[in-house]
Amino acid sequence: MAAFRYAITWLVCFGLAQLAQGYSGGPPDTACNTMVPSHGVPAQNSQAPYKVTQSKTTAVPGELIEVTLSGNVPFKGFFIRARQGSNFIEGTYQFPNIAQNKCNGQAVSHNSPNPKDSVKVTWTAPANIASGAIQFVATVVQEKQIFWVMIPSSDVTPVTSMTTPLSGSVTLPPGGGASLMTTRASPSMTTSGRGAGSVTKNPGVVAVDPECGKTKGCYHDCGSGGPCTYLISWLYQQDSVMFQFLFKTPATTDQWISLGLSNDKYMGDDSVMECVMDAGTVQVKTSYNTDKINIYPDDKHAGIHNAEGSVKDGVIACNFERKISYPREPKVFDLSKSYYLMVAFGEAVTGNKFPHSYEKLPKVSAAKVSFQQIGSVKGGADPLYPMVKAHGTAMTFAWMLFASSGLFIARHGRSMFNNSKPYGILVWFHIHRFCMTMTALLTLVGLVLVLVESKGYSSIPDTPASKSWYRMLHPPLGLVLIIMTFVNPLMALFRPEPKAPSRSKFNWIHWGIGILAWVLSFALMLIGLDLNKSQSDVEAIYVVFAFIAYHVVIEVLIRAMPFILGALWGCCRKDCCKSKRSYDLNMSDLSSSEVPSMAGYDESREKDEAEKTVAAYRRENVVRTFLLVLHMLASACFSIAVLFFFLRRPADSSHAHDGPTVRLEQDDSVRVVGAL
Repeated sequence: MAAFRYAITWLVCFGLAQLAQGYSGGPPDTACNTMVPSHGVPAQNSQAPYKVTQSKTTAVPGELIEVTLSGNVPFKGFFIRARQGSNFIEGTYQFPNIAQNKCNGQAVSHNSPNPKDSVKVTWTAPANIASGAIQFVATVVQEKQIFWVMIPSSDVTPVTSMTTPLSGSVTLPPGGGASLMTTRASPSMTTSGRGAGSVTKNPGVVAVDPECGKTKGCYHDCGSGGPCTYLISWLYQQDSVMFQFLFKTPATTDQWISLGLSNDKYMGDDSVMECVMDAGTVQVKTSYNTDKINIYPDDKHAGIHNAEGSVKDGVIACNFERKISYPREPKVFDLSKSYYLMVAFGEAVTGNKFPHSYEKLPKVSAAKVSFQQIGSVKGGADPLYPMVKAHGTAMTFAWMLFASSGLFIARHGRSMFNNSKPYGILVWFHIHRFCMTMTALLTLVGLVLVLVESKGYSSIPDTPASKSWYRMLHPPLGLVLIIMTFVNPLMALFRPEPKAPSRSKFNWIHWGIGILAWVLSFALMLIGLDLNKSQSDVEAIYVVFAFIAYHVVIEVLIRAMPFILGALWGCCRKDCCKSKRSYDLNMSDLSSSEVPSMAGYDESREKDEAEKTVAAYRRENVVRTFLLVLHMLASACFSIAVLFFFLRRPADSSHAHDGPTVRLEQDDSVRVVGAL
């Protein structure tokens, strides 16, 4: 038995150690602004044994500059960015296979914890480079708790006189005509919106385009004659596809909209075309989704030309042409093939995208779409997240059913089944141990499922105007819950003997961690059901609140039960209404019976009183047993109700087809244009 306890101890400690590992594959996106590792210790303030050097002292737009990070001591991690003053600036990086892009392609970092003596990367100066000294700064991690932040290079002076900015405007016909009229933009793909025309008959509204499905293909979320959030149209030509993006922004801050091309319905290995606001202008770029990270290729405008953009009356409009085939960049997909379409949008700051909106997840087309076909496709339903559904199911059964039942019998059921002791242990303790074991196992299953879904620990970013800041608490609080879930049974393996002086202290700690974990689980459940990936009906949250209210009622009922029974059957002894049937924090003897014995009573009137006392205890235990069974059934019913609203796919009326909408690749009458 001792060997089993030690084995369990080592397994749990090993699992917790794995959870505590740092970001060996590179820093998270949350570190882009500070460049400070989340290692739990402050950065070193001594002179760094590393230096950052560059090959040139001046920078011309599009010029290549080699940046070298080196030192006398090997290092495991690094994070390099370019900045002007206190602001990070754009620019693309070329790097060896020991590095990777970060922060939407504006930074480069390690991709493994292997020791390195030096790193060389090549930085391409952006086309819209501004005046002011440029520095390359690097955060270097020697060991997990030994690191230096923002080690600067010497200054690089930008040469802005060689850049001749061009301006242009976009002409968009009222209502969104069939033709996409563009003028040639500057090499930076950035144009001013001052001369932009109206995008619809009603300013500030993206309306249904009557030409969709007639002269061009469209992907949109327009209702029957109502306004749209977005409308993406295309026209297939000889060697390129002309695109038009229209997006009604939900806020006055800078926004972005993108169209992802995917071979499946999930993020990862997707080619992306995007229009990003930057202080009144719109940039047209191409990017790429790898797993859950969006990065830029070396050429942010690969395959894109004749790009124009504008922002007017809260509507982003951009027109551009995209080469059908662009073999120089494999991450720019061939438009002659069919793909699932993904539309995402979110906030931007200085031309840099924040993660897509967590209020509305990307919409994915129900089937693959061919740009060679003309049709009108409604925005598809939200993508399915089966791992998230399985995670939520495991956690619901773990904490709403098993944990609630296990805590209930520990608090109020210790006097039940007291004449039966299988394997020398009271029945209540068998039930309690089984319920808490199931809680731990299902919690472990839920943890594995969500780690597989998110490919490791994942944080929920906070966007500037987000009103759902509490959603960010789900991952860190979930990690706290996981730790408490395994610490408590680990403590139970080392429970002191019943008569030991430390037993009372152990019982308080064991009880406190259990109750705290249980309360925390409901907070996490409410937050989780509100996350967009859960795709849960709001009724599931109402059921959780109803379950919490039920717990308050049942707790009050249990506490009042001696008084109720005393009123119904009368008190059979002086302290009958003071008897305790709740969780005994001292638990001096787990196997002792709470039913008074008949021994020691004479054949006098005290025998009648003793019999009444025993009968009263038995009636109370019958009621307690009934309430326990009722509680377990109620917990199961509440769990099933939550899962009903959580697992069913809600009907989304915005995805219904209004009128004769053409389904691409499924309608033989769809017209094919362009060179086939």
